[in-house]
Amino acid sequence: MAKLPRLIETVANNSGIPQPTVSLTARHVREAGMISSGGRGPGGAEMTPTDATNLLIGTVAAMQVKDAPEVVKLFRSAKPITPSWGDPHADAKISIPRFAELTFGEMLDALFNQLAVSEDVFDTTTGQPVDLELEFQRTGHGYSVTPMLTIGRNIDDMRELTNHYFYHANHPAFEGVSEAERKARAQMLYSKGSHGLAITATVRDLLIFPIADCLAGREIAYEVQR
Repeated sequence: MAKLPRLIETVANNSGIPQPTVSLTARHVREAGMISSGGRGPGGAEMTPTDATNLLIGTVAAMQVKDAPEVVKLFRSAKPITPSWGDPHADAKISIPRFAELTFGEMLDALFNQLAVSEDVFDTTTGQPVDLELEFQRTGHGYSVTPMLTIGRNIDDMRELTNHYFYHANHPAFEGVSEAERKARAQMLYSKGSHGLAITATVRDLLIFPIADCLAGREIAYEVQR
């Protein structure tokens, strides 16, 4: 099992994001009650899959560290959808229990739990481990998100079969207010980019698997070379 400092170190070393940035993100998310708290040193809280999910989302999806708690809430609440080129969640044959019923945050919790226990996520039809990719995309001028989970073999090779599972959520702070107010609140949460208020972050195996290894107390095999 891992304490928060080790989880922070793992995310930083395997993402290339400076450790002080990850540490400050963890502080904001923990103070918002979304990372387990405890004493310092040996008395510190053991990190859970939910803690790992929340730190990962806050670190890679928040454009400003102070906004990490709101961004975590938004992405965690995203529900399964099936767009024209996505795959039905109910048809997924992967070793994540109740996959079709889970929000994006719950799915990541289950994903990290599965990886911590079994070291892989498996295709239940073949028994083979699968490759994983997470995409964190904001749409709708910053007050909605459409994250995606891609599962397959050799995801970079277009000849291999991959499945794309989409999620979508609107930020609760933007419900029941005018269009002008939504835009004003979005400006407070997100920095304006070249395409409105959208940003996409992609997370691959080289970050996902080390986080799971950290949670399980295993040796962490992959680290970004500095």
